[in-house]
Amino acid sequence: MITPILINPILLKNQLNRVIFRGLFALFVLHYITYRKEFNVTRFTISSAIFIVAYIGLIYYRLSNTKKTPQTRGIILGYKEYEFTNDEIICKTEDSVTNLKWNSTQKIEQSKTAFYLYVDTNMALIIPKRYFETEAQQQDFSSFVTTKITTTRVN
Repeated sequence: MITPILINPILLKNQLNRVIFRGLFALFVLHYITYRKEFNVTRFTISSAIFIVAYIGLIYYRLSNTKKTPQTRGIILGYKEYEFTNDEIICKTEDSVTNLKWNSTQKIEQSKTAFYLYVDTNMALIIPKRYFETEAQQQDFSSFVTTKITTTRVN
């Protein structure tokens, strides 16, 4: 049994990348306008530091005031217990049980720290690798899931 959380890592990563890119672009434009005639290293460094601190403060403020974050003990971010059978994935929470047929799983990906079982384009079950005792168990899990996804997609 494994107890990971269910979140959307790709969406969060893409949003954060866009915010960082916008901030860097704004910093570039600000510096271009300010220093296009005369470049001063001290003013450049100070203005960059002030902009970065203000931008980080803005990001922190926006994140701390969000009302759309799921509750930590809710269905999305609460603790879960997964059971992987030959027919389905069973997800149990304190308040519910969800059965996912293997054909609802689109693909499996892995990082250094987790497996991602995609059940939709931007939604994945996250299975941390720390729940496995050995690398052999991780490899067995990956092979099992890959076989199940491939088999159910063919049938």
